[in-house]
Amino acid sequence: MPRKPVRRAHGPSLLAIGEPGAAGVDLDLCMAAVSGKGDKAAFGRLVQHFAPRLIGFFAQEGVFRAEAEEIAVETLATLWRDAGLYDVRRTTLGAFVFVIVRNLRLERAVSPELVCAEAGEEMAAPEGGAPCVKRAMASLRAALESGT
Repeated sequence: MPRKPVRRAHGPSLLAIGEPGAAGVDLDLCMAAVSGKGDKAAFGRLVQHFAPRLIGFFAQEGVFRAEAEEIAVETLATLWRDAGLYDVRRTTLGAFVFVIVRNLRLERAVSPELVCAEAGEEMAAPEGGAPCVKRAMASLRAALESGT
């Protein structure tokens, strides 16, 4: 069976994730501030840069909006928590984020009940995913406020 030609997708791609933001902010410097000092303002710039790109990337793959937002929030929460693991000499920030995304997606594929495991709930239907997103956002806010 012949393969369909690949169309260029509209919108953001993960290839652009590691590039400096529109304001010229160096994302590696932001990440260094996050990992070194737990700088919330620098993390906010990372969130502003990555969140729309991640959600757009998942939307291109046909993921429901609520689930795309949830994966983006989980990715960013993991980025905050594991900021100390990032080494600019070994990889790019975009690749580091992509590995986080890949691992989260693999966890979801292997064990969907992990989606809301912290809340002790099983995965909701895609249309009902919004409460889980709200809990994930609340967890991310709490982590930022506590500095953990």
